[in-house]
Amino acid sequence: MIAARRFLGSGMVALVMCLGGMSSGWSQEAPATVAPPAPQRPNIVFVLADDLGYNDCSFGGESRYRTENLEQLAKQATILRSLYVQPVCTPTRAALMSGRYPMRYGLQVGVIRPDFTFSLDLAERTLAEELHDLGYHTSIVGKWHLGWSRPEMLPLARGFDNQYGMLTTGAIDYYTHRRAEVGIDWYREQEVLDEPGYSTDLIADEASRQVRAHDFSAQPLFLYVAFNAPHSPYQTPEEDDPGLPDTLPQSRRDFARMVRALDRGVGRLVAALEEQGVMDNTIIVFSSDNGGVAPRQRADNRPFRDGKGSVYEGGVRSNGFIWYPGKIEARQVELPMHTVDWYPTLVHAAGGEVHKDNLDGINQWERLTGAAPAEDPDRVILLNTAPRASALRQGPWKLVRTRTPAGETTTSLYHLPSDVGETTDVAAEHAADFERLSAELDRFESEQATPLVQQQ
Repeated sequence: MIAARRFLGSGMVALVMCLGGMSSGWSQEAPATVAPPAPQRPNIVFVLADDLGYNDCSFGGESRYRTENLEQLAKQATILRSLYVQPVCTPTRAALMSGRYPMRYGLQVGVIRPDFTFSLDLAERTLAEELHDLGYHTSIVGKWHLGWSRPEMLPLARGFDNQYGMLTTGAIDYYTHRRAEVGIDWYREQEVLDEPGYSTDLIADEASRQVRAHDFSAQPLFLYVAFNAPHSPYQTPEEDDPGLPDTLPQSRRDFARMVRALDRGVGRLVAALEEQGVMDNTIIVFSSDNGGVAPRQRADNRPFRDGKGSVYEGGVRSNGFIWYPGKIEARQVELPMHTVDWYPTLVHAAGGEVHKDNLDGINQWERLTGAAPAEDPDRVILLNTAPRASALRQGPWKLVRTRTPAGETTTSLYHLPSDVGETTDVAAEHAADFERLSAELDRFESEQATPLVQQQ
C-alpha cells in the first residue's frame, strides 16, 4: 500500500490548494479506510480526453500550465510518447472497443452525427464484452459516439452494465447538455436525464460515485471514463482559475481552464479509488482520442504538424500513459502503440484470452511491464485509410498519402527521429523503404470497407 499517494479532489482541502495554485501533489496522510481483499483481476480505469493536444498536459511535454493530478499519476507511470490514435472522435473509440482498425468496418472517415443511422458494426465483440465475460462490472461514464439510432447499438447492448453521459456526440452545451438536432443528450442507463451542471464535473463526480458504490471484494471494475472536454463548444467552468499564468492569451486561457477542470476531475476519481483502498490493484490508462484542433489558438500540438482530422502527427499522436503500481515502471518509452493495442493488452492484464482472431491490435503487456524491450521496429501501424489521406508508420518511417479533390495523389516519406514535424520528404533518398511502405499502404487501402458516411 502506498500511503503517500493521495490526489487533489473536489471537496477536499487538497482541491482548495489546487484552485489556489498552491498544490504540492501528494499529501502524507493515508486514507482512513481498510482495503478490502484484493480480487485476482486488476481493476481497469480508462480515461479518454477529447481533442486534447500533445502538449496540453504538463506530464512529459512542454505545457504552458500545470495539470497537477495527471502529472502526479504520470510520475509513477510509463509515459507513452508515441501513442497513436485515429484523426477524429468516432474512429478512435471504435478502435478501442473493437481492437481493429476502423477501416475494417467502414468507420475510418468522419464521425457518427446525430442524424446518422449506422454504428460500430454489431458483429464486433467489444472490449467491454470481453471484460464482462471475465467477471468485471463494466461501466461507461461520458461520451459514447459509436451509434445510437437503435437500442442494440447502445452501451448496455455492447457489454456495459451501466451507462451515464452522452449517447449521440460530445459536442453539446456543457451546462444544458443540449444539441440542436436532438435536444438533451444526457442519459442514465440510456434514459434521458435533465441534469444541469458542467459536464466535466458531472462525469468526474459520477465516475467517483460509482467507485465508492462498487463492491471491489465481489468483482473487479472496468470503468471507461470518456470526458467530452476539451472538445468544443469552448465553455469554461464558472469558477476562475488563478493557477494559470497571466501570459496566456484569452482563447488559450479558456481552453486551459477546460483542461484543468478535467484534471481536477481525474483527481477526484483517484481520490475515490484511494478511499476504497484499491489503487494498488488498479490499472489506469490515459489518452486523448485525437490531436487538438489546429491552428493553435487553443490546443497545443507542438512539435507536430497539423491537428485533429489530419494523418500528420499532430492529428494522430497522443501523449498518454499507463499506471499500475508494482507492475509498470515510472519511465518514458518511444514504443509506437496504437489504440487497437489496448484491447488485447488489457484483456491479457485481466487474465483473459481474446475471443477474436481478427484483431489488428497486439498484446503489448510484456513491453509495457519491462519483461520485453519497449521496441517493435518491424511492426507496421496503420494510421488511417481515407479518400483524402492515408498514412502508416514502421520504425522510424512515416508514409503519408494525400489526394486532392481532383484526384491528384502525393505520397511522401518522413524520417520521424530527425524530422518530427514532417517537413522534409525523403522518398528519393530512401527509395527502397518508400517502395516497401507504399506497397503496404496499397494493401491496406485495398482491404478497406467502403466508408459508412458515403452510404448515409
